[in-house]
Amino acid sequence: MDENKIVAEETVSSEEALAAEQVAIEEVAESESETNRKKKRKKEKKVNKHPYRWIIKLGKLIVKIAILMIIFCSLWIWVGNVYITHDNNMYPHIKDGDLIVTYKLQGYIIDDIVLYQTSRGNKVGRIVAKPGDIVEITEDGYYAINGILPYENVFYDTLPSDSSEIEYPYTVPEGEYFILNDMREIQTDSRKYGSVSEDAFLGKVVMIARHRGM
Repeated sequence: MDENKIVAEETVSSEEALAAEQVAIEEVAESESETNRKKKRKKEKKVNKHPYRWIIKLGKLIVKIAILMIIFCSLWIWVGNVYITHDNNMYPHIKDGDLIVTYKLQGYIIDDIVLYQTSRGNKVGRIVAKPGDIVEITEDGYYAINGILPYENVFYDTLPSDSSEIEYPYTVPEGEYFILNDMREIQTDSRKYGSVSEDAFLGKVVMIARHRGM
């Protein structure tokens, strides 16, 4: 009898333990459920607090676009430029309507094609002489840099401008470059207006996109 009583008591104790464990699990689940409900209510309150949240998102997008535009403009000003030509002064290498891309973060050397500013608008030309060089151009077509005839892939005679006060031989000043058009018959270059300051350069031409139909 004593043994049966002991077994019965152990069984009761085991059942009570299981029941207590089940109650504890249910309390934890209820607590978690209550916590989730509170989080949900809090989120709903937050959403209701900003009924025009799409306006906030739009504002953030506009700010991002503005930042990208500032970066792009900075690159445009300090790194390079894009320009559509409007004449044939560099024919046949560059033609009217061609799109050119320039790069500024590089030094300039003889034979570079550059985009530069003038009082008459932007122009494109080829560097033929650097600071300190002596340029000679005569009426009979003699053209030399430092007494040497330059090798050029140009098909036109180089003559002095008909309406210029430049006297030859001409020494290119410091910080300036002597620029000629490839179409030498068009004399709106350094032969007429003198050498060009490097400060007026908008970059070296690094790419040419040919205009269709030209």
